[in-house]
Amino acid sequence: MESLPGFQKSILRLFTSLVATICLLLLICPGRNIELNQIEEEVPIWKVSRVLPINDDLLWLYEKSDREFIKIEIWDKIIYYYQRKIGDAIVEKDYLVYQFDAETKQLQLKIEHWRPDLPEAITPAIKREQAEAMAEGIALFSTLYPQSDVFPFRPAPKNPCWVVRSFYDQNLVVTVIDAMTGERKGFGIPPPYNGFAFSGPGYQLPCRDLYYDWAWNTAEWFIRLGYSTPIPESKEKLTWPAKSEIESQVKDPQNLAFYEIAHGGSSQFAGSCAFNLFEWTYASEIRDWMTSSPPKRLVFLASCGAMTYPGPDSLSYEFRKGQSVNTSVVGYFHMDSKECESCWSSSIVWQNYFFTFLSTGKNPYEAFLLAHINLPPCLPCIKYVGDRTINDKFLFPPLNFQGKKVQTRSLLQLEFINLLTWEPNPKNRIKINAYRIYAIENDNWTLIAQVDGETYRYWQRKVEKTKRYKYVIVSVFDNRESDPAYCEIN
Repeated sequence: MESLPGFQKSILRLFTSLVATICLLLLICPGRNIELNQIEEEVPIWKVSRVLPINDDLLWLYEKSDREFIKIEIWDKIIYYYQRKIGDAIVEKDYLVYQFDAETKQLQLKIEHWRPDLPEAITPAIKREQAEAMAEGIALFSTLYPQSDVFPFRPAPKNPCWVVRSFYDQNLVVTVIDAMTGERKGFGIPPPYNGFAFSGPGYQLPCRDLYYDWAWNTAEWFIRLGYSTPIPESKEKLTWPAKSEIESQVKDPQNLAFYEIAHGGSSQFAGSCAFNLFEWTYASEIRDWMTSSPPKRLVFLASCGAMTYPGPDSLSYEFRKGQSVNTSVVGYFHMDSKECESCWSSSIVWQNYFFTFLSTGKNPYEAFLLAHINLPPCLPCIKYVGDRTINDKFLFPPLNFQGKKVQTRSLLQLEFINLLTWEPNPKNRIKINAYRIYAIENDNWTLIAQVDGETYRYWQRKVEKTKRYKYVIVSVFDNRESDPAYCEIN
């Protein structure tokens, strides 16, 4: 190569880089011929179109602007979504959503995130082509942002920035360039292009960085949902796990929830690092590790191509052990594509919606649909496979709720007391905050007591000797109540 002229060297380097990039893409998102019956329908069929308010009678009742909305008809909803832009710049997390009942046409929900401190127009001094030329490697595409979680610099840049995605040295690189001065501000967080929540390394050669916010957010939610989850004392102390730890957590039959965010595809993810290089975990290893464990109840695969193929030999399939009952998998679908850029920049918001709906008693499929309804840009980018009716309750009533009438005497006074007792329910994986006791009379419930979560008896004084009493007790966590348990005292 030393004997080649300079321009021929440049061509050869470019050709070599292109070949390496193509090989990497084939490794990360391999193409497969898939029969339709191999893939379960992830969401109900939806209809998508673009509309102006003036041309849509329903939207015009509430929106008099000239903004172009995306209209989505899904489930029993009609949803209108507008992603805020300033010129060509996407304003991350600023959007409008109108949600209507498809039958009655009644407005059910309006979501508006709109920062008032941003300018009405942005005219970048640095053009898109200039920004892409300044990034290392082969530019894929670029987007203009006023500010973004994709580049969580402190302090935040004062000027809008070009975010350029490129392939360089076998890595997906996100370069952040000041759109007014041309200064390269640093590197952003790439999407992971290719109860245990963890992040793999963000880059290799050498391994460095994590998806801190995503993994920490999920670990906190797992704990709130009752899944015992190893977690450090602060987000900054997160580190990628050793492969042996991933194996241990997958093997554990008591570990029912699993979350990974790492580079990978449908059959592998880079969850750990060895000798400063990605260390891959493969679907075949998950299959072996799961031999003596039941299917995981809740799996979130946050690698960009995790759900491109959910059939045999995929991560999705092996975590479910090929089953579709009492198991669920949510995961990314081509999250590294330009179509999914708005979803990636709001992906923490989406998973917050998902976990919030889970915490209110929705099952994983219902939570998945409701998260999409509240953040429509992720519809093509996050998929679901598994049980649509899975009961994933995490709050259960106490056991052996019993009562008996007791006679007591104090000096010359005779008194009857109803003694209520119960036992903690081992199905509750969370620490119960309290127990509430209701008296039932004529089908009306009256709260008579609330005791702390480590108390297992209650005395109701001054009851009548011959009266029949009915009681209900519920477990309480984060002010939510379990199903009731009943007892009766004659």
